[in-house]
Amino acid sequence: MRIPNPLQMNDWPMKPFLVTCFALQLSFLACASFEVLGFSIPILGQFVGFAYLAFMPGLIILRILKLHSLGVVESLLYSVGLSVTFLFFIGLMLNTFGSIIGVTTISVTTLTLLYAVITTLLCVIGYLRDKDFSGEISVDINRKTAVIVIVLCLLPFMSIIGAFLMNFYNSNALLLTLFPILSVLPLLVAFDKIQKNLYPIVVLVISLSLLFSWSLISTNVAGWDIQTEYFFSNLVNTNHAWNVALPNSYNAMLSVVMLAPVLSQICNLSLVWVFKIMYPLLFSLVPLGLYRIFQRQTSNKVAMLSCSFFMFFYVFFTEMMTVARQQIAELFLVLFSLVVVSKELDRRKRTLLSTVFVLSLVVSHYGLSYIFMFFLIGAWLLLVVTERPKIRHSMNNFAAKFRDIEISSQDFISQEDPRSKDRTINLTIVTIFVASSLAWYSYVSSGFINSITFNIVSQISETIFSESPSTANIQGLALLSNAPGFGWASIGKRAVDIVFVFFIIVGFFAYLLTRKEFTFSREYTVLSLMSLVMLFSGFVVPYLSSQLNVDRIFHITLIFLAPFSVIGGTLTMRYVTKISHLFKRYIARVSSETCFKLLAIFLVAFLLFNSEWVTHVATEHISTISFDSKMDYPKFTDGEVEGARWLSNAASNSSSTFYGDLAGKLLLCELSYWQARTFEADTGLLPSSSFIFLRRINIQQNSFQNQSSAFYTTNITNRNKVYDNGYSQVYGG
Repeated sequence: MRIPNPLQMNDWPMKPFLVTCFALQLSFLACASFEVLGFSIPILGQFVGFAYLAFMPGLIILRILKLHSLGVVESLLYSVGLSVTFLFFIGLMLNTFGSIIGVTTISVTTLTLLYAVITTLLCVIGYLRDKDFSGEISVDINRKTAVIVIVLCLLPFMSIIGAFLMNFYNSNALLLTLFPILSVLPLLVAFDKIQKNLYPIVVLVISLSLLFSWSLISTNVAGWDIQTEYFFSNLVNTNHAWNVALPNSYNAMLSVVMLAPVLSQICNLSLVWVFKIMYPLLFSLVPLGLYRIFQRQTSNKVAMLSCSFFMFFYVFFTEMMTVARQQIAELFLVLFSLVVVSKELDRRKRTLLSTVFVLSLVVSHYGLSYIFMFFLIGAWLLLVVTERPKIRHSMNNFAAKFRDIEISSQDFISQEDPRSKDRTINLTIVTIFVASSLAWYSYVSSGFINSITFNIVSQISETIFSESPSTANIQGLALLSNAPGFGWASIGKRAVDIVFVFFIIVGFFAYLLTRKEFTFSREYTVLSLMSLVMLFSGFVVPYLSSQLNVDRIFHITLIFLAPFSVIGGTLTMRYVTKISHLFKRYIARVSSETCFKLLAIFLVAFLLFNSEWVTHVATEHISTISFDSKMDYPKFTDGEVEGARWLSNAASNSSSTFYGDLAGKLLLCELSYWQARTFEADTGLLPSSSFIFLRRINIQQNSFQNQSSAFYTTNITNRNKVYDNGYSQVYGG
């Protein structure tokens, strides 16, 4: 059975395209009207609203740009990326000019009408620009394929139900079952048990399943940065406007102060669930984009295994769920990288798309923007230098020592003509990115981000040039120098991570020197080299990794380095068999396919160790919130949130400060960011006008009420308990 492919509507004939657009828009307006009238239809309104906002504007823009025959994956990725950018800048425009024309800016009525009008205008422009295009894209669905897809799609629902059981019944059985199943999927791919055209679905299924297994734990936002992100998003939601002058780096990010409130208002969904459902849905497209980038330069199977390495590294499905703004920023970084390797696109369209995506990256996350600025400037300089004939000739002479070929005029880094000016990474895009970054970060939040960046750079410079840094100041070296836990599971986790890094290093330099089997584009290769430099810097540069977090640095560099883990793993296995006399007779049968199967087996262990599944089953002390409901982590019960909300409301008009422990302070930040402070067990006397917030673990374990502790004797004994709901307590002066 063949049906029109809804993910490639940019390739449909214009008439059915417009009919579908207006049908979806009418459905969206109908659901919005029902919400206003009080006739809410659960789930349907949220589904239609999200589909309309996340796909439709981007699909229409693709028609305006006359971008066709992109394929399912690229059509989906570009349409979502352009739609999110559309949400950014239309919301920004409304916030900027709405007060001038006297309308309430970030409100459901204004947003709904504005988006409907602008989308209609885009449809008119798209019709005038692309009315002559005629194509027919359909998808062939047979019974066997349909059954496999349905079975695969059950896994994200298994993750959702598993999180529900953890939240309400403290049962981790389903999630403990899910992770081994997910780890086996790359193994099925390596053994050719899943057909190639389903690889993108496998990637998306694994991505969604892993993300929901963490993001849906707790019925409140959980994690570190996301509490503050919630505060500034909720500030916009409450005031129906964004105060651009508030001096905070989170307040400068449209991925926080514009995207979340817009989705919340239009879809009539709490901000909590916007962060826990909609953001992971958008972030799940990052591995899908990487699959397409890797597939273009390697093979289907290498791309699939490379994406698995990226997804199975724990930062992807744990820490990234606590940094909403970086989720969106990585989507734009991947989209820019996809444009870089899409040489068949017209140069002007590549320039336009790359400009849109780097500008969106700038307003999504300042940390990733500065890291990518380092990548981009370094890559551009390397490309310019290696295009010089003398340098290219010297590099070719050096490379010939490692290759079984004669010296030719081809470039050291790629078979492409190095003198070609058809590069996406050029002076224009570098200038646009750097100038827009500096301008935006100087304009919004009173230049707060540039001040932070300057302080970090100054601290790093002073440490490098004025003292002999210890491993305590270098997070990467500290992690390596610290002994792993004594349990075999902890040692195993450290071992698989080290092997993974070893594969990357071997794979990158092996490719650079031999360039066998695969041909990465010159631009992608130099971006990968800059990623490797950044990864190395994270291990040796004082304070760099502690400011940016070495695990997140590693995660970011995997966007470019992941395929080299497969190349390095394959090469390592071949050499191991060559030097082992035990496998002498087996050498002739060692092929890439055999190596892929061995790597897939390694991936099983990689996920089970990185997810702490093995550690939990082995009953060692380390676990995660997906498996251990009693783990002390910034996830909060309804009673704790209720207590923090009571404190925020009761003292909202005072200048008092609110003190909580490390996690409790994060909850206070969610509701009263400017007043939240942290106390420790040995904290001295606090101001008499302040309030002390204790969460459930503080109360049950008496961790801060022990009568012998400095905190208890100097603070608790001299205060009155002004609130207690059994899950949280508040002490006043």
